[in-house]
This record gives sequence, C-alpha cells and structure tokens, in this order.
Amino acid sequence: MTSQNTQNDAGLQAFLAQLTVLYVEDNSDIREQLTLFLRRRFKTVLVAADGAEGLKTFRQAEKAPDLVITDIRMPVMDGLNMIGYIREHDDNVPVIVTTAHEENDFLLKTIDVGVDAFVVKPIDTQQLVRALLKIGGRLRSEQALAEARQSLHDNEARYRAIFWTAMDAFCVFDWTSLNVLEINRRFQALYGYGLDDMTGRNLDMLFDSTHGTALRALIEETEQLREPMVVRHLHRDGTMFPVEMTIGQFRSGEVGYGLMAIRDARERIDSMDEQDAVVDALEITIDALEGMLDR
Repeated sequence: MTSQNTQNDAGLQAFLAQLTVLYVEDNSDIREQLTLFLRRRFKTVLVAADGAEGLKTFRQAEKAPDLVITDIRMPVMDGLNMIGYIREHDDNVPVIVTTAHEENDFLLKTIDVGVDAFVVKPIDTQQLVRALLKIGGRLRSEQALAEARQSLHDNEARYRAIFWTAMDAFCVFDWTSLNVLEINRRFQALYGYGLDDMTGRNLDMLFDSTHGTALRALIEETEQLREPMVVRHLHRDGTMFPVEMTIGQFRSGEVGYGLMAIRDARERIDSMDEQDAVVDALEITIDALEGMLDR
C-alpha cells in the first residue's frame, strides 16, 4: 500500500469516526463482538436485536444514522423488510448486509432494496473495513458536494443582497454580446428602467451615439483603466446626464461577463463648476488688488 493510500485511509477512518451507525443482529454473541469493533470506529453505534427493533431505532434516533449494518435472517422482522421500510424514510442511507453462504436465495432481493455491500459470515473484519472505507469515501464526497452547494447558495444570497441594496448602480452584462443580464435597484432609480425593460437589451441603449465597435472600444478601454471614466448616459426620458462609469470583467466557466458600476456625476460636476467659479472670482480679485497696488 502506498503512503498516499495510507493517508487516504486514515482520512476516511477519521471521517467515519464522526458518523452514527445502526447495527442490527439477532445473535447476541456476534452482536456484542461486532458492537465493540464498531464503537472503536464510529462516534455513535445504535444496536438492535431484530428488524422491528432496528426500524424503531432508526425512526426514533435523535440523529438519523449515516450507515446501516444488518443481518438478513432475524425473528419478528428480517433485514430485507427492515431495509425496505427504511428506504421509505431515507432512500440514500448506505446499507451493508452481513450474510451466510447458504442465504444466496436472499441476495437477489437485496437489489430491490438497494444494498451497498455484503460481508460474509463469519465476519471477516478486514472485508468489513474495506466496505466501510469505500462507503465512507462516498459519504465524504457527498458531504463535500453538499457543503460546496450550500456555500455557493450562501455566497449567491450574499451577492444578491449586496448587489440589490448597493448605493451605486450596477449592471451585469454578457461580455461578448454586451447584452444586459441584470440590474440592481439603484440602476432602476437612476435610469428609469425596470428589470424587464433592460434584460436582454444591448448596452448601447445607454449611450446617445456610441454603438458597435466604438462602444466595444469604450467598454474595453474603461475596463483596462480600472478607474472611473466620466461619460454621458441616456435616461429613459431622453435626457443626457453625466456618470462615473467603472467596468470590471469576470468569468464563470467558459462564459465572460462584465460588471458596470455607475455613479451619478451631476453633483460632482456641479461642485466642480462651483469650484471653477470660485477660482475665477479669486483670480479676478487678485488681479484687481495687484492693479490697485501698482498705482
């Protein structure tokens, strides 16, 4: 066995040590011995003496078992019937069946109830460990996938909350076609368009006379600058107004997207005009004072 396989097995054993297993066996000697074996490898081991007790234990468990190990031939309720009832409650929980050679007539029935592995009696613990590690690998992969999906969902929820409530106007667009995909609330207020008005429309609707290759050049130039560019945009009512436009590019898989951030520049420009007027007045005053002193 390679060191990599050894490390992988150790990781799977550590993963199994966090799980809960339900073990069902009617033979008290076998049950006691294997229970000790399982308790060294799992966080919690739930034990039952027949299928009916096993089904009751599964249903009433505070934390649903991550794995079921069961005998087939048992009094009150056999293992296959128990598995069938469990499948009605949880279709995904892995099941390992312990079986004797003479029980081959039951093996075809296990296909219908979805058994994941078989261990022959008398139980070979090495065979059981191999089955546990294989199932543990599957469960760990499923857990990682579920966590990744949850993280993606949480990140998307945070993104949408930030995107929708941002003080600046935002517009997501397809980088190739320049067609609008999504706009936020501030964008709608600034331009007078609703989401349905903008979705699928080209960015050129925001510009009075910049279209086609000229618009593409402007978008790419702004993206490369990585700082706001003051341009004039077209409001829904037909009026033009100045904005500070910043553009970023990102990818998802093979698809490229653009994010346009827009800030109304009218107040800033009005303020700049006021500052220019103050400077002009100051220069006139200085010139006048200098003229008086020269007399």
